[in-house]
Amino acid sequence: MIANEQMSLMNAANLDPGVPGIYLLPSTQAMLEHALAVSRERFDVIVVGSLEFFRTFCPDVADGEVLTPTACFDVCEKRSSDNLTVLAFTDQLVSPEFATLLVSRAGALEFFSAFERVAVVRYEMPLFQTLNYASEAVAGGRAPIDGDRVLHEVARYLGFCAQLGDVWLAAKLQEARMPANRTAAARRRLRIYASIALSSCIAAGERAASPELLRPLFEARSALARLPG
Repeated sequence: MIANEQMSLMNAANLDPGVPGIYLLPSTQAMLEHALAVSRERFDVIVVGSLEFFRTFCPDVADGEVLTPTACFDVCEKRSSDNLTVLAFTDQLVSPEFATLLVSRAGALEFFSAFERVAVVRYEMPLFQTLNYASEAVAGGRAPIDGDRVLHEVARYLGFCAQLGDVWLAAKLQEARMPANRTAAARRRLRIYASIALSSCIAAGERAASPELLRPLFEARSALARLPG
């Protein structure tokens, strides 16, 4: 657990995104509510995360108030990223759609979001840590920084989040970053697809049950069976 003097700095009231850039925020109840409040007051502030996750803890959130990384980049293309402030709940970006980079952290492999790396390297947005005593600028201006440094900062941020204990609402989501979890989920989906395919073939008659039609499914299942996890 983080010491009390540090915990006081996690309070949403201490978040004052006065400088444009990306702020890595933890999914605590106070921070979720504060981020929405700030984005409702300021046109230049947007929230990135999982709308479904937000709805669990902030039922009043409306469509369009929490953007996906893709939607955020659309905004960057339409408006200048120089004046844009992004409140990023990176701890919510765990799905295969967004967490696509396999990274080693603390001796284990995990999938990280590519969002922060693209935003910093391509759009030259400063990246801010908000969980280490105060908002800490990583980019130090708008000079591009190395993509690996961005991933290091994301790993550091997730480490800070883990120290928050029970107030970290996204703790259980992090299991989805593990390769074994991805493999197990893929196996479940393939079993469902194979069952549907076989049922459809049986319903359509014997000719429809062609081995050529079903072979890709069974080959995929065999390949997954050889993977660990």
